[in-house]
Amino acid sequence: PQQLQTVLESVVVKKQSLCETLQSWNSRLQDLFQQEKGKKRLSVPASPGRHRQTDDSKPSALESSPRNPSPLVQHVDKEDRHLTAMPSSWGSSLLALPSPGEPGSEPLSSGPCFPDQDSVSIPEDVFDGHLLGSNDSQVKEKSTMKAILANLMPGNSYNSIPFPFEPDKHYLMYEHERVPIAVCEREPSSIISFALSCKEYKSALDELWKTGGEDTTLSTSSGESRVKNSPAKPNETASSQMGLGRSSMDSDPLKDADIGDNHKKSTGNPHIELQFSDANAKFYCRIYYAEEFHKMRAEIMESTEDDFVRSLSHCVNWQARGGKSGAVFYATEDDRFILKQMPRLEVQSFLDFAPHYFTYITGAVQQKRPTALAKILGVYRIGYKNSQNNSEKKLDLLVMENLFYGRKMAQVFDLKGSLRNRNVKTESGKESCEVVLLDENLLKLVHDNPMYIRAHCKAILRAAIHSDACFLSSHLIIDYSLLVGRDDATDELVVGIIDYIRTFTWDKKLEMVVKSTGILGGQGKMPTVVSPELYRARFCEAMDKYFLMVPDHWTGLGVNC
Repeated sequence: PQQLQTVLESVVVKKQSLCETLQSWNSRLQDLFQQEKGKKRLSVPASPGRHRQTDDSKPSALESSPRNPSPLVQHVDKEDRHLTAMPSSWGSSLLALPSPGEPGSEPLSSGPCFPDQDSVSIPEDVFDGHLLGSNDSQVKEKSTMKAILANLMPGNSYNSIPFPFEPDKHYLMYEHERVPIAVCEREPSSIISFALSCKEYKSALDELWKTGGEDTTLSTSSGESRVKNSPAKPNETASSQMGLGRSSMDSDPLKDADIGDNHKKSTGNPHIELQFSDANAKFYCRIYYAEEFHKMRAEIMESTEDDFVRSLSHCVNWQARGGKSGAVFYATEDDRFILKQMPRLEVQSFLDFAPHYFTYITGAVQQKRPTALAKILGVYRIGYKNSQNNSEKKLDLLVMENLFYGRKMAQVFDLKGSLRNRNVKTESGKESCEVVLLDENLLKLVHDNPMYIRAHCKAILRAAIHSDACFLSSHLIIDYSLLVGRDDATDELVVGIIDYIRTFTWDKKLEMVVKSTGILGGQGKMPTVVSPELYRARFCEAMDKYFLMVPDHWTGLGVNC
């Protein structure tokens, strides 16, 4: 796999070089085309109408004809003769000449008389069928038509060398810091991957690191001086920005949750915005809390940052089973990470909640406290606009770990602790792993086949769920659930709390009130959406009942068992 990855990256580099060469050639050809076009304009002969003169002292066209040569014109070269203009008065007289056989015709008073009809000749000052004696409007009209036709001719427009790739594939010529990335519009994660890989992101991240060093020290010392078990207030989350990923090793998980408000006035913008483009498309990526997410990934991930960037370089549409939100999901091609589209309200909720989240997760990892929260590894806002295929899109994406990476689950459950509308009808022909089952489905299954876990697993699971639920309820977060997968190959249960972004806002309060009245049915059961504290208590109680402990000979001898 490592050799294959190296080969694929080399291919991307070669394609980027090809695009750079084509762009350089197109630029040169464009310059040459403009120079050649300028030369043609200078070398084009002047229009005959422009040299038309109205001086009556010039020789007439009749006097300059072959039958009546003028003594002055005889000494002029043939090449210069056609530049002699005809007075407009003579032109009108020529057009008014009577026919040679017309009876009673009289000679013109404004010109010489001619003894016979052979003395009348057509003047030589005729170009492309246009008589110079015609009026100015005809000359201008013809010149305008020629200009329009000249602009419509294909030879007068520059056609650049086309790129030999699909319109939605972009091999951008930017200096990369980590790995070469090709941007694909159908794969939104590639825009994030390119942004995290380019040199501008590294420079901006270093700048955040320099400006946030002093504030980090202040926030840590401030957090250590707080009273133990003091939960964060919801209104203290809005402006906290940096330095929240470090906590004292002996601190409580909720102790440092509100330290971000202490230095909100002394720090700058914690987000990084990058824009990049090629000949046909423009891209935009905003990296929320870039420094904190970078530090958290380094703290909790076993792989490197380069591996994270490589994973995000390709993604596919992912059909989330069991969800009701209608959000769009993507999965990275290696199946390591899940990308979820976030509505604008959830983005704002997370921005307020993020500083406390960094503190809680980093503290749990450093102090080896159990936590069941599925790790959020980044939040991004991306956008692009392609002028070639007229496509554009804007997305807010959340990147989280795939709990079931590298596993094949026999059954998957999404558990909220509520029994109201928490049942999925399963078809006999479908496998259990293709359907995400809910709380009522689990209760029916455990009646005949309970989920037994060992005593120490039960203790760790209970501690993690209770700690996480207290942390979420302290920030007014509801509607989270426990995702459970049963892996028969290893005889293990994989669990993780997901969807812990939604706060208890006024619309959720209204939903709770309406559903509590029983107008919408529910058979008298408690609604799924309730107040944060009630949701926490119900969730912990239900999870404790769902997983039954199997006692062993060590049961009762442990401190927390």
